[in-house]
Amino acid sequence: HNDTTLSPMASAHRPSTAGETGDDDDELYGTSGDDGDEMELSQETGSKGLFTDSCFKARHDTVHTSKYKTLQPPFINLGFPKMGTSSLHAFFKCGNLTSVHLNCMHGIGSCANCFSKNVAKGRPPLTHCGRADVYAQIDNGRSFPQIDLLEELVRGHPNATFFLTMRSMDKWFHSISHWPPRPNGPHMHTRFRKFNITGLLEVGRGRNVTDFANWYCWHVNRVRDVISKSPLSTLVEVDIEDPTTNVRMEDIFNIPRSCWGQANVNTLIHKDLNMSEITAAKILAPSKKKSKNKRRKSDDNNGRRFK
Repeated sequence: HNDTTLSPMASAHRPSTAGETGDDDDELYGTSGDDGDEMELSQETGSKGLFTDSCFKARHDTVHTSKYKTLQPPFINLGFPKMGTSSLHAFFKCGNLTSVHLNCMHGIGSCANCFSKNVAKGRPPLTHCGRADVYAQIDNGRSFPQIDLLEELVRGHPNATFFLTMRSMDKWFHSISHWPPRPNGPHMHTRFRKFNITGLLEVGRGRNVTDFANWYCWHVNRVRDVISKSPLSTLVEVDIEDPTTNVRMEDIFNIPRSCWGQANVNTLIHKDLNMSEITAAKILAPSKKKSKNKRRKSDDNNGRRFK
């Protein structure tokens, strides 16, 4: 793997289109139809062991021990989807903090849209977005504030604690190319390419694990650089596959290690996971099927009523 540098234009803000049409959840989980593109996974196997650059390794020295058990909200995750966002969400909720994942509180809708509207009006991104303690996932599948609004998030909330979640690139790519867990897709990785998320198509074609790894590495290096220039900000890097992460999270946040687990896992491709430690993935059912079942139930009730 080689470090990839984007042109200045690649990191410039793109206008957010999320929420203008359709449903943000639909875009994130791929329920709005197949774009007819299929992904070849053959490169995934051949790449194993190649992603050894520092951008793929969580650093444990970014939080001085003097800050342990003293960090205050807001806690903002700058990581990518299917990289432990649900695990962060569940961990802090277990610790009795208010946490949001994708959608902000009080019916505001997607955090990504709320952040973008605030920045457009010259306000810090989190303004009037529900005042949660934790923002476990801030993108909505087509708009990525952790990329497009990175400087605004750090400058607007300098005392915040930011997160970078990490995992094996091969496993991450396998996850996003199989989520949501249904055989014919569409899946998350095709959505990222379709909506031309900032950086993805500048480092490759967005079609294999190497392209996605280059994108992620570019993002990690950029986050580290921006936060290093903000002396009041704290960056916590979390390897969600490290078996000692639960102990480290307990040490830093004073929340029981038993609160850390793997949530929102696709059990169709991770059959080896201990089901007592995960929240089983909910397979999204097509709305037509739901309405058909509802009509069938209504017909049955009507039939009984007139017998």
